[in-house]
Amino acid sequence: MARRNFRRRSKRAGSIVTDVAHIGAKLSPRAAVLLGAFLFCLFYWAVPAYLSSLASNTEAGHLKPLLEVFTGRRVRLFHWLGASCAIVCFYFAVRNHYIAQGANFDERFISSFIAKLLGRNFD
Repeated sequence: MARRNFRRRSKRAGSIVTDVAHIGAKLSPRAAVLLGAFLFCLFYWAVPAYLSSLASNTEAGHLKPLLEVFTGRRVRLFHWLGASCAIVCFYFAVRNHYIAQGANFDERFISSFIAKLLGRNFD
């Protein structure tokens, strides 16, 4: 019996940027800018603030260093995620303003890949 080789979709943060690129390609320029600003504020400031408040409010003294390490890694991940989502949304806002809406798969893939790379520099 032949085995089927297929790629399952990743559950990591990179798939969030790919999904945002898919959504941003279909939105109007104004809606894409609003989506990018909302996701940037959410992932860059709100979620890390919530995680750091969880780590600082813990009463277990022996778990506090472990939670600080965990939240420190996650804060950096969410900063990268917020910057990448903002970059891809602003790209599609400019693109949809000058070119018709609706990008093909290749353009969405390339733009999300470049946004992921640039997001690491803004982190």
